Parts: sequence; structure tokens; C-alpha cells
Amino acid sequence: MEITNATKTLLFTQQQFFRNESFHGRIALPALLIILYAGTAAVFTAGVNVSGLAGNFVLNLIAWPLVAALFYFFLRVMGHVECGYVPVLAVTGYAAVPLLIGTVLTGIISSTVGGFSGVLTALMSAAILLWCIPIWVYGIAAVTNLPVKSVLVLLIIPVLLIFAVELWGTFAGGTSPASGMPGNGGGGGVSTSMTRGPAGGGMVMGTGGGGGPR
Repeated sequence: MEITNATKTLLFTQQQFFRNESFHGRIALPALLIILYAGTAAVFTAGVNVSGLAGNFVLNLIAWPLVAALFYFFLRVMGHVECGYVPVLAVTGYAAVPLLIGTVLTGIISSTVGGFSGVLTALMSAAILLWCIPIWVYGIAAVTNLPVKSVLVLLIIPVLLIFAVELWGTFAGGTSPASGMPGNGGGGGVSTSMTRGPAGGGMVMGTGGGGGPR
């Protein structure tokens, strides 16, 4: 029950979650959440494709420190905030919860209806990213002791960059470091799998449960 309540608090009352005295910027729990998300997304996407499964898992893991590094750069360079990278990495990792929910829901829906259009995929990706924003903002405010409004201002540019990469990944078939939603006509899961194209013709970004390029 405690886990259920903590999850609800994280998803819907983020400020209260990060005010909880049990949170001290520790890395273990968000790391476990990221691993769970990355593994689930890889399974939904690659299925029994072992190389695609491993590659997908690694890509999702790498996205976590990259997004945290982007936030950290703007906090230190643009905001001159005195904070460590590890606490920012920790709070960024809690966004794995809405990403995990998005992975499961879109995987189930896409396997039922046979995939999504590019526009619908973009809208669903945006919805998931919007769900992550309060986690990032309130979490970083908690570990930096900055006002929430100040954090929001400092994160505007990196969040817009993440949205831009997400849209590019959706319509161009690339790999998004954010929500990982399947691109044009993609099916199952919210991540990408990488397999060799026919006759060595480059990388094909595939999806599970209905396929389609990302």
C-alpha cells in the first residue's frame, strides 16, 4: 500500500512527493525505475530479437544521464546554481514512472489496433512528456532549494529541446531520448529497436506489436 500511495503522489502531487523526508536525492530507487522502464520498453519493442532487445535497453539507459546532464548544464551555466550532478540525475530518473505507464499502455493499445499514425504518436509522446515535466521541476527544486518558478524558467529551453528531438524522432524515424514512442505508423511499446536492414542497407528502427518504422 505504501508503494501504491507513493506512486500516486509522484504522478499527481509531485511537490508533496519530493517534500517527503524519505527523499534525499538518493540514486538507487530512480536507477531501479529506469532499469524497469528500459527493460519493459525493450521487451515490448524487440520481443524475441536478442540484439534489438539489448540495443534498445542500452539506448533507454543512456537517455537517462543524457537528459540529466542537459538539465544540469542549464542549472549550472545558465542559472549559476550550486548543485551536484547526482541529485539532478536522481530526480530525473523518477520520470521513468510515467514513461513506464506510457510504454505499457501504448504497447497494449497498439497491439490491439495495429499501430498509430505519426500525428497520433506525436500527441501521445507529448502527453507523456508533459506528465514528466512536474516531476523534473519539483524534483530539481527540491535538490537545489530553488523556487519552483525559477526552476521552470531554467528548464524551458532543455524541455523544448527534448520535445523537438521527440518530434524529430516521431516523424523522421530516429531514436528519441525522451519518451521513446514508436514513430510513423509504429506499433507496440514506446521505444525503438535497431536491426540491420536488408543487404546491409543501414539501420532499421522497428517496433513491436505491429511494427512500422520509428
